[in-house]
Amino acid sequence: MHKAFVAEDRNDTTTIEAWRLQRESESPQFHFWSMTLRLEVAVLLFVKALREGNFQLYIESLAKIAPRFFALDHPNYARWLPVHVRDMLDLQRNAQDVAEHFRNGYFVFNKTSHCFSSMPIDQAHEQNNKLVKDEGGAIGLTENPMQLLRWMISGSEIAQLVKEFETTLTQSNTKRDSVLHHKQTKSTQTQFRQQVIDLCASFVDLGNPFEEYSQDLLAIGTNDIADDKVKNTVRRIEQLGIDQYNTYVSERLESTSKHIMEPIKQNKLALFSRQPTKGVITGSKKLQIASLKQNCTLFSQLYISCQVREGNLDEFFAHENTSFPPALSQFGQLRFGTKSDLLGCLETVEMSQVKEPPVNALAMDGAVIVNMLKPSGCVT
Repeated sequence: MHKAFVAEDRNDTTTIEAWRLQRESESPQFHFWSMTLRLEVAVLLFVKALREGNFQLYIESLAKIAPRFFALDHPNYARWLPVHVRDMLDLQRNAQDVAEHFRNGYFVFNKTSHCFSSMPIDQAHEQNNKLVKDEGGAIGLTENPMQLLRWMISGSEIAQLVKEFETTLTQSNTKRDSVLHHKQTKSTQTQFRQQVIDLCASFVDLGNPFEEYSQDLLAIGTNDIADDKVKNTVRRIEQLGIDQYNTYVSERLESTSKHIMEPIKQNKLALFSRQPTKGVITGSKKLQIASLKQNCTLFSQLYISCQVREGNLDEFFAHENTSFPPALSQFGQLRFGTKSDLLGCLETVEMSQVKEPPVNALAMDGAVIVNMLKPSGCVT
């Protein structure tokens, strides 16, 4: 985005934020990637809040991500994430000591003294489960209640002993416990810098989406143009999610006019992976499509031959090119109509307009004919 901003020829002192808003209104392609960039930054801020134990950033990043769950139809996350955010905001009023501990970083867990290495408590639980399962092993014990009970009692103790032994062995071989993150090395950061450069170069090779001025929305890898409904989704998905999030908080958490377990209406927005599907093609439709393709090929060949030889284009389409007339049959099967369809034509005729024209056929009601005929002399 910054490269596109610098490369654009402007004679004013427009800021990059004002330029971004203008370009979003002009190009759906720019709008999509700008929106994707904001979502990625919000997710990275959430990860940063956990790694650093920054409680305020944790709440703010969750509040930015929550509207996406409403817009993209994830009802479980949409229902409970606003509740969690509101509980965290109310800690200062309801539990000041807990709020103070959380602000000091105790809402996450630290296994080492390394910086940027904190983890959420549920992740620490999962790692402890893995340690317990590794040391002694829970595999194969779930079908034996007695063996499983013995393992539940002794497994955690064995895991603790092994962990203490490994910690003692590590401390004896290391003079000091480094506080640096495991990726704070020159080789790792050099590799990361090169990966960023390669990623930017790939975007430039495929076409910088922030330099796009067309009204189409396309996948930069395949250049497939998305449906117009997907473009409409890009235009309104952010504001739609914010409105639904605010409405949910207002109705179910503030005014409590609705119960929190009431269903959340889904949007079913058209996405790249959920574009409008075409109608299901049945067997007869497949035959019709194949016939049309054959006719198109035949007409193309005949037209080319008419350019070489003398031919009358006025008579070109005057002859049948199928074995069976399409108006009467479908691939040799006679078309059967519905006789009641004729009633619409007959009912619109007023008797005052009829001047008894000469006819060769009469249309009569079948039920009347049955009463007119004598059963003794009828064959049908």
